[in-house]
Amino acid sequence: MNGASETDRNARAWAERPLLREIYAGFHRRIAAEIPGGGGAVIELGSGIGSFPDAILTDVFVRQWLDVACSAYRLPFRDGSARAIVMFDVFHHLARPAAALAECARVLACGGRVIIFDVYVSAASFPVYQLHPARVRWRAPIDLSPEPPADDAYYTGQGNATRLFFGGVAAGFSRPVQEIGRLKPTATQAFSAWHYLLSGGFSKPALYPRRALPLLRWIDEHLPPKIFGGRCLVVLEKR
Repeated sequence: MNGASETDRNARAWAERPLLREIYAGFHRRIAAEIPGGGGAVIELGSGIGSFPDAILTDVFVRQWLDVACSAYRLPFRDGSARAIVMFDVFHHLARPAAALAECARVLACGGRVIIFDVYVSAASFPVYQLHPARVRWRAPIDLSPEPPADDAYYTGQGNATRLFFGGVAAGFSRPVQEIGRLKPTATQAFSAWHYLLSGGFSKPALYPRRALPLLRWIDEHLPPKIFGGRCLVVLEKR
């Protein structure tokens, strides 16, 4: 399934699933807490269904709810014009993440941030993510070339954020990266997200009723992320 058709399917699911909307509102609050104040735009890349509030919404295709159609490797924004760029479930679709992040750095003002919200692969979540069509690709090479790819062919590597920003011998990166695309990681947080994984997401039936969401969130807060983690939040800053 390509990105455009997946987005249309997800838009239908979004309208039909109040549990999913409530879960994402919590994720959006985590992201919003990392957006710096001051002037400059907040831009979301790969906005898909366009659910993130108060941002310029972009994607590689045209939809009526999006503001700009563009590639993450070629952003139509001025140098230093943004204070934050948000990537929600986008990082694992970047075939050349260093090239995309270098373009983000160009658009960011000094002190601006790229905020990545993505998959975190732990011992418990690995088999769940392996069931997804966009598999983890745990040992596949990650292309850190500084040049953009020749095209925007659909790519997935769900383990990429975990491998690059959290490291681990099994991931092929014994130490987390210290700088990527001219940006430095200033915060990396993994957390359990079984309230999301058991919700069925956009494509599968929910395994619990909406009224159980507060309890599952409470359980997630008390599970160790290295074992049970399923999501991560990474903040990269332009110094």
